[in-house]
Amino acid sequence: VRGGLEPERIGVITPFRAQAAQIRRVLGIDHETTGLQRRVTVDTIERYQGQERDLILVSLSASDPRFIRLRADFLFQAERWNVAVTRARLKTVILASPGLLMTAESLADDGHEGATCFASLIKHLRRHTC
Repeated sequence: VRGGLEPERIGVITPFRAQAAQIRRVLGIDHETTGLQRRVTVDTIERYQGQERDLILVSLSASDPRFIRLRADFLFQAERWNVAVTRARLKTVILASPGLLMTAESLADDGHEGATCFASLIKHLRRHTC
């Protein structure tokens, strides 16, 4: 917003409803908010399907390797990632903990299909990020 992008052109996507609610609380977004924060949309990947914004921030909350392994099928489902990374018109920013990235790589090495897709996406982004 400070760089000139209108708030209604920004979206935040996360896999978990609880994290979306927490992000809204931190940003001061609630049903009574009418200012700047109300125009930034924050929701789950599923609820964002069919919507687009110029800038999408994908916020991944998981960092505990045990939790990530337990929720791997949910977190790394290819169809969900397709939705997450195709909502942006101009730019997607993925925010993830080192623990999530390392666990995804480990799961990919173990043959987990979704984690393999996710790890491949991250490797591609690392090679092509300015």
